[in-house]
Amino acid sequence: MVSEIAFPEPQADADTHHAVLLEAAARHGSIPVIVHLRETMAPEATLDAEEIRLQRDTLAEAQERVLGWLTATTPKTEAELGVKRFALIPAFAIQADEHILQQLLSDPEVLDVVEDVVVEPTLQQSVPLIGADGSASFAGRTGQSWVVAVLDTGVEKTHPFLSSKVVSEACYSTTYSSYGSTSLCPGGASSSIANGSGQNCSSSISGCDHGTHVAGIAAGKGNTFSGVAQDAGVIAIQVFSRFDGQTFCGSSSPCVLTYSSDQIRGLERVFELRESYQIAAVNMSLGGGRYYNTCDDNSLKPIIDQLRAAGIATVIASGNDGYTDSMSGPACISSAVSVGSTTKSDVVSWFSNSASFLDVLAPGSVINASVPGGGFASWSGTSMAAPHVAGAWAVLKQANPSASVSEVLTALKDTGGSITDTRAGAGSRVKPRVKVDQALAALVGTQTTYNLTVNSSGASGITISADPGTYAGTTNYTKSGIASGTSITLTAPNSSTGSTFGSWSGCSSTSGTSCTVSMSSSKIVTVTYTIEGTQINAAILPYARAISIGETATAFASVINSGNATATDCSIALPDGIPATLSYQTTNAANALIGNSNTPVDITPGTTQGFVFGITPSQAMTATEIPLVFDCANTAPAPSNPGLNTFILSAAATAPPDLLAIGATPSGDGVVQLPSSTGVGFFATAAVNIGSAGEVTVSADDGGRGLPLNLQVCETTQAGAWIVCGNSLTRSIGADQTAYYSVFATGTGQPIAFDPANNRLFLRFAANGTTVGATNVAVTAP
Repeated sequence: MVSEIAFPEPQADADTHHAVLLEAAARHGSIPVIVHLRETMAPEATLDAEEIRLQRDTLAEAQERVLGWLTATTPKTEAELGVKRFALIPAFAIQADEHILQQLLSDPEVLDVVEDVVVEPTLQQSVPLIGADGSASFAGRTGQSWVVAVLDTGVEKTHPFLSSKVVSEACYSTTYSSYGSTSLCPGGASSSIANGSGQNCSSSISGCDHGTHVAGIAAGKGNTFSGVAQDAGVIAIQVFSRFDGQTFCGSSSPCVLTYSSDQIRGLERVFELRESYQIAAVNMSLGGGRYYNTCDDNSLKPIIDQLRAAGIATVIASGNDGYTDSMSGPACISSAVSVGSTTKSDVVSWFSNSASFLDVLAPGSVINASVPGGGFASWSGTSMAAPHVAGAWAVLKQANPSASVSEVLTALKDTGGSITDTRAGAGSRVKPRVKVDQALAALVGTQTTYNLTVNSSGASGITISADPGTYAGTTNYTKSGIASGTSITLTAPNSSTGSTFGSWSGCSSTSGTSCTVSMSSSKIVTVTYTIEGTQINAAILPYARAISIGETATAFASVINSGNATATDCSIALPDGIPATLSYQTTNAANALIGNSNTPVDITPGTTQGFVFGITPSQAMTATEIPLVFDCANTAPAPSNPGLNTFILSAAATAPPDLLAIGATPSGDGVVQLPSSTGVGFFATAAVNIGSAGEVTVSADDGGRGLPLNLQVCETTQAGAWIVCGNSLTRSIGADQTAYYSVFATGTGQPIAFDPANNRLFLRFAANGTTVGATNVAVTAP
């Protein structure tokens, strides 16, 4: 862990470098420089909020003292001097003339002044090569929920390969007339974090397509191939400036180059976003210069240290000069992760810079990835190698979120394939080429994996989308090797050739057409579709039973296929959460048992299938209205309507009264038809007690619908003569006794729509406060 953030003391030949800066300032009028201050800071990841505030205030005060002295002796404002204050490292950037340089070099608070150098993008079917499986994932890891920051020339976020990938954008760019550079930020600003600020710069400028290619390698997602971390997000930070003229661009004018100060600002932005996103790594496919040893006096070192202390790796391309004894900067910084390039044949690429302090190798020759305009191109360069590693970082952090930068890097180094650099001057140097699958195993150990099978019923060949996308497919299919704890969301289409979505089964949770599965074991999930024009309805008789625990309550059910196609594999089931078991068997028109128990059956169009079912409770139950599930393989479940196809069940340790109640209406169709909105209608009931003798309370209601009716219950003789009437009646009933009751409904002046599924009248029998019998009929009034 980095313990402090500070610049090292200037090297012995610093005076020579300062003389070069002074000469350059005299020649150009002014030059961009970065001023290193004599301040030591702590990594913010180790501080609390108040300590961070105090440290930043102390840095701001030091910057203000040095800048205040400068602006007091020059007529220019900070804006005119191009001042860039940094918040996380003890430095600032400025465009300095010879006079300002001399003042800075003589200031006791200034440790050193170095050139704000400009560097270029390091540009000169690789995912399976580094260990991805057939679904372009690494043991189910795809970088999901993690983000890679890409400091480059911007990203075409509308590219199909990068669609919905960019989660945040920023731009840091510089206009400096002496160097012929112009800001590429929106409106020519020096910085922007607005939406669109991370968009790729114009393709008319050489190099502006670079960032889109790099982002695609790290986190692109396509139909036939994908980037390394196909489900990771991207933070697009544009850090390049436009340069015109041959001095910097040669024959490729205009071109893009990036100032160190803009890279620092981009890295500071990444640090600030660490609380908003899970950032695995920063990719910097850029660089320049030649360094034979680590370059920890580089101005980017302190901010790279800040990020590393916060668990974020800074992955940098080693450069494309073909050096075998040195690397470009800033890859030469010891706390960065430097990446060289190999071919797909595992040979070090001819252009790749390498040195003893290079960290790892990755594929970088002829890499196909996204380019602006929605297309793809194959490019070579360490620029292409670095995002392989940055993407790998997201995959590995998904597997082990708490792993430090050092731990991830060690896993990549220790498990990488040994590649010998046979080029002249390399001394047969051996460096590891990353194998992400092997690093994953080393980082998290051997893990239990599971299979996920996705089936469809009622329709075949259903295209299922998924998050992570690696688990998408066409039914029926199986995905294997899924790590324990992986959460997968599957989404089915609303319709599929003649069928409509019905339901999911086997999921951990569902929402609309989506099914979420938590992989704690191998899972089988099924999406059911309904053939259009096929609909089932159901009815139950009797409506209520009351039994002792362990006894079986039986009842009859009818399932009607009102559609125009055969309903297949129709069955009856209990909903979840009922402490009981259910069995069923088909019956004929005389209610005699036929077929086999618990065996689904087909129901042809326009016909009714009878069933008898039994429910056996395993514990005491107060009266519970159970919405039985009547379902067929190719239909939606029958709509559940209280009283029509629900079943009230109660169970006690000792047998209670159990009244089988059947209601009848004068019209014989199960509907009480009031002659007018103020008229009177009734239905009669016979209730036989097949349970124990006891006292029951008899009452009538409308199921809570609030219908415009007054209800009264009357006990009657078998012939219908009244015995006694009231709002409710309490009566003793013996075992095997049959009692007779009528319910009278008087309208209060409002019509009642004919809606037999919902507008119903109920007669209930209760013993000791729980329902032990019930029946119901429909009601209507003009």
